[in-house]
Amino acid sequence: MRYLSTREEKIKIMQSLGVDYLYVVHFTPDFAALTPQAFVDQYLVGLKADTVVAGFDYTYGKRDVASMALLPKYACGRFDVISVPELAEDGQKVSSTRIRHALDSSDIDTANDFLGYTYTTAGKVVHGEARGRLLGFPTINLETLGQQRLPGIGIYAVKVKVGTTWYLGMASIGRNVTFGADRDVTLEINLLDFNQMIYGETVQVRWYHYLRGEVKFAGADALIDQLKKDETAVRDYFAAKKG
Repeated sequence: MRYLSTREEKIKIMQSLGVDYLYVVHFTPDFAALTPQAFVDQYLVGLKADTVVAGFDYTYGKRDVASMALLPKYACGRFDVISVPELAEDGQKVSSTRIRHALDSSDIDTANDFLGYTYTTAGKVVHGEARGRLLGFPTINLETLGQQRLPGIGIYAVKVKVGTTWYLGMASIGRNVTFGADRDVTLEINLLDFNQMIYGETVQVRWYHYLRGEVKFAGADALIDQLKKDETAVRDYFAAKKG
């Protein structure tokens, strides 16, 4: 299973929203076996909750049979309950399933719209084939950390955080089909206005916009011509966002 966000990323998001305390519950067999009433008594009342807020389709307790509609009954007046209504787009619920589908389909723009923030991943810079350097477009090759989900195959406008600085970049997720068949999927990013060696460092990637699909070019010259167009497209995209 590849996730939309790691635990560390979830914590950062919670911090940005002003959450003071965050508890992580381990989903053990004993926890899974709790009845709805036991869950409410041990966890919600146990934390001295004044108000409990959850999505309209949140379930709890053994076999997920207890719903938000039943939570006031289990609360017995000990806390207030706020049920967050369904958020829909085009008549369908905005859900993690839809977001994953958008990512897998390379539709990062829709995924970001559904998420409410720019999708972010992290990776360790590793050695690649150094082919980009020979083409005049050196890239950093990233090994994705943890079980993060990458967008589908394609070329993207991204920003990459190296140290404390964010750089514009054009990211390629694909098999480098111009240089052979049956190659593994890799993530390579050409950072604009950047010329440092950062092997072994961990960087963050923010995925902003899908540019195009992967193409098998007739040769290196045709690929270089397209990379020049991609660079222009990336610069134009971020210039327009500033405006």
